[in-house]
Formats: sequence, C-alpha cells, structure tokens
Amino acid sequence: MKAAFAVTNLSGSRNSNVFATNPRALIVTIEGLLSSLSPANRAIADVLLKLQRADPSMVRMAHIAEAAQVSEAAVVKFAQQLGLSGFRELRSIFLRYQEMEAVEEYEELSVEDGSEALIRKIFNTSIRSLKDTLAVFDFAAFEQAAEALAQARQRVILGLGGSAPLAREFEHRLLDVGLTSQAYDEPQLLTRAVALVNARDVVVAISHSGSTEAILDAAKTARDRGATTIGLTNMRGSALTSICSYSLISAARGSEVVGVKTMSKVAHLNILYGLAVRAAHYALTTADDVNAPD
Repeated sequence: MKAAFAVTNLSGSRNSNVFATNPRALIVTIEGLLSSLSPANRAIADVLLKLQRADPSMVRMAHIAEAAQVSEAAVVKFAQQLGLSGFRELRSIFLRYQEMEAVEEYEELSVEDGSEALIRKIFNTSIRSLKDTLAVFDFAAFEQAAEALAQARQRVILGLGGSAPLAREFEHRLLDVGLTSQAYDEPQLLTRAVALVNARDVVVAISHSGSTEAILDAAKTARDRGATTIGLTNMRGSALTSICSYSLISAARGSEVVGVKTMSKVAHLNILYGLAVRAAHYALTTADDVNAPD
C-alpha cells in the first residue's frame, strides 16, 4: 500500500483531522481501499472491519497482528499510511466510531422477505451508501467542478453501459437549470465527442469502475486538448481519478443481490443533481455581475 492512497480534507491537512471530526470516514476509507491493498494490508483491513461490532477490548494491536498474521510493526505502518500518527490514534478513532453509532450491516435479500422487509433492506442499503459517500466526499473538488461547468463554453458528458442513463440524466438536470450540454453513450461516438474540445470546455466522464477503456481514452484526449475533466466513479485510486482535473468519488457498498453498482448509481445521481444546482448558482452569480450597473 502506498502512502499516496491517503485522502485529505478540504484544507489539505492530514487524515487525522478528517477522521477525528468524522470517525465514520475511517471505516469508509478502509473499505474503499480494499481492492488496491497489498495482501498484508488487506489482511489488516479485513480484521479491522470485522472488529466494527466487536467488544472494544478486542481492538488491540497484538490481536489485530495475530489475526492478520502480520507483525505489530506492519499494523503501525498501516495506520501511518492512512495518514495517522500510529496505531494509538487509529484505535482511538475506531473506538469513537463504535461509540457514536450503531454499526450497520448490508442485509442480503431473502426469498422469505415480505414486502416490508424487502423495501427496508433496499432503502437501508441506499441510505448507508449515501452516508458513506458523504463521510469521505471531496467538497473542494465538487466546488471547483461546479464552477468550471458554469463557465464552460461546451459541456460534454460521457457514460457507457450502466453509466449511460446517468449521463443522460445529468444532461437533463443541467438543462433544467438553464445549462446546455450533450451526453454521449455509444463507444463509437466518444472519440468524436472530444475531438474538438479545448480549454474553454468541460468533459464529464462517468464510470463506476473508473477503468472503462473507452471512457479513459476519451478523458485522456480531452485532458490533452486542454479541457477541464471531471470524473465520477465509485473507485478511489482508479485510472479515471489519475486522469481527471477533478474527481468526485462515491463510497457505495452493496450485498450480493443489492449490487454495489446499483448503490453507486444512487450516490452518483445525488452528486450529479447537486453539481447541476451548484453550477446554476455560479452561472447566476456571473450573470448578475455582468449585468450590474457601473
């Protein structure tokens, strides 16, 4: 695991400040990093996540190291790579998380579920995905992305497969607030969509995985031509986040039936709606400034 995986808050300060303010962000960050961790760090992360509902006395460095089959030094290094001073700080924040809220689990759907149980499980999974996304959301990137959208000459939205409906929905939401855009959801059109963009344009690339090749290629072309690029994904540290000017990352999780892609769409729709409204605020402010009397 590289130190670069650590996230920062709006002021760019260490993660300890973020996690101290919102202990839930610690758990969400660890969950979001699982797929990118080394085997040793993945083992440590798995043990920590299993301890969410454990007795606080179990949250000890010796126990975690033994359960993960790593050295205690590796546990300390894991905490430091999260941006913390060491295991003591990680443990303190972890225990605060246990105290502050009932730890929620994703409940799997069952053929025995009645209508009420079914809807409650789906709604609760959606609610947790939104809470988790909010816990680690990059508001600074969101603000900059909204301002760029408001000032853009041309707004291009890209989404394929399951992300195609999101691209179309965002096009409609922007139109609702008076901002024109064009959504493209066919692979053969993406290259042409970004072929003539320049520094006055904004390209929004939507990909749950952040690794859809056609989306990445189009985003790279747009970036190389000087356009502002906004990436929307559920995968922190994905290729898309390394390409885009601003990355908006959800932290949706799901169960075997209530899939993570479905839950990420719920979070992404909320982010896109907020982005359209905030861009409209910027556009109105700019118009007022232009029309203001001398």
